[in-house]
Parts: sequence; structure tokens; C-alpha cells
Amino acid sequence: MKRFRSSALRTVLAAALTVAGSVAVFRIGAATAVDPPSEARAAAVRLDRLVQNNPGARKLAPNAVRLPDGAVLSFPMAGVAEDKCSYEDVCLFEHHDFGGERLRFSLCMVYELRNYKLSDGRLWSTQVSSVINRLPVSSWAYIWHKGGAPPAEEGMAKWELLHSSRANAADQPAQQFPSVGWNDRAEVVKPARVPTAQCL
Repeated sequence: MKRFRSSALRTVLAAALTVAGSVAVFRIGAATAVDPPSEARAAAVRLDRLVQNNPGARKLAPNAVRLPDGAVLSFPMAGVAEDKCSYEDVCLFEHHDFGGERLRFSLCMVYELRNYKLSDGRLWSTQVSSVINRLPVSSWAYIWHKGGAPPAEEGMAKWELLHSSRANAADQPAQQFPSVGWNDRAEVVKPARVPTAQCL
């Protein structure tokens, strides 16, 4: 009789443990489904800050926004695969070796970097540390330090030319500059696209 009770008790305990384990697994699964991973939440907050810091910005991807002038601001995000710099763009990076946040342009116009902010509110005009020129073949990318000189309509000749590079063909390696001697001094960027390079 004692053996029977012992065996029955073990069976009841095993069943109770199985049910408890199932409930725990169900609760963990439900919590995971409801709460996104902390990294995704942090990315969403960072994206919202990009929108807030850049008037007129619209969300383009989980890690990118587009501005009315066509400029695109983005930050690296796990699980989002993308080229360092897409063909037909000039890309500026916050850090050396193409790290940190990114600002890219493609239109043939003058972009003043003080008009763009990173997700933490810093101005891009004091943050550029590396650059890639992926414009169409033979197009040029120009970067200046304005240093308080007048705006473009009053003459770019007064600006200090920091960088100029001619783009390679799409099937050739991009013009890449992982580090620059003029770190954090870029204030104006101008993509000059062929055949409209004369818009410089």
C-alpha cells in the first residue's frame, strides 16, 4: 500500500511540474511577443530623435529618415543590411572607417552641414570623419570649410576646399576615404554630377 501511494504521489508531482513548466514557457513566450527586444526599442527612440532634430524629416526605414532636400540620415542597426554607400550617392560618416551615423546626398546642389543634426542633436558641420564618393562615373564630390565666409551666392572662392574626388564607374571600387586630415571641419558638401557638373 505504501509503495502504491508513493508511486501515485510521484505521478501527481510529475504532472504538476509539467503543467507549471508549460505555463512558465507560455508566459515567457507571451512576454517576448508583446515586448520588442531592447535594441529595437532603442533604435525606435533614436529614429524619433532624428525626426525631431531635423525639421521636415520623414521616416524612410527603421534606421533612416529623408529630408525635403533629398538628404538621408541614418544610423547602423543590427539586422538591417545595407551598403556603406549606395551608387549615385556621396556619403559622410560620423567616425573614421565609415562608422557611426551617416549622411548621404545625391542631388547636384550645395548642402550646408549646419542644417543637419545627428540623433543626439550635434551638428553635422563638426562631425564628419570619413567619406565615400559613389556618384555616377566621372562626377565630382567637393567638401569645403566655410569658416565664417559668406554663403554660396557671394562666392565659394572664399571657402577652404578640404576635399575633391572623382567617382569611379559602378563596377569599380568606390572612392573611399576612411580617415581625413580635415577631421570634423567639413561645413559644405557639393555633389557635381556628370553631365551636370557645370552646376558647380
